[in-house]
Amino acid sequence: MKLNKQKILFIAVIFFWFAQYVYIPYQTPYLTMIQTSMSFIGIIIGTYGISQMVLRLPVGLLADYRNKHKMIMLIGALSSGCASLFRIIFNNGIGFLIGNLFSGLASAMWISFMVLYMSFIQKTNKQKQPVQLLSLTI
Repeated sequence: MKLNKQKILFIAVIFFWFAQYVYIPYQTPYLTMIQTSMSFIGIIIGTYGISQMVLRLPVGLLADYRNKHKMIMLIGALSSGCASLFRIIFNNGIGFLIGNLFSGLASAMWISFMVLYMSFIQKTNKQKQPVQLLSLTI
């Protein structure tokens, strides 16, 4: 079985988003169970979106300016891993807050995944490629 760059990137994307969202359904019930106040839970949940909103444009501009999309992707994957570590090591509201900051940073780097994927496609196939990606067989 030969894995080309597109398939490897597809697998990396699956693992990236799995790491970003596997904990989401359990986050609020868990924080409630460990006696975190509802207002602080709201801040924790909102931190993910706000950090992503604030960081997406600067990260995208930096990646385009430096043309370092693979490095940005690596930093994003490491940020996702750091987020998980903070949630595990600091098993409280503060750990989840810091974890969501790192998750927001990781998600802000998503644009580099898309840019790298589009760089693998020939100009004549750009319209067909999203459908072909969905039908990948590994």
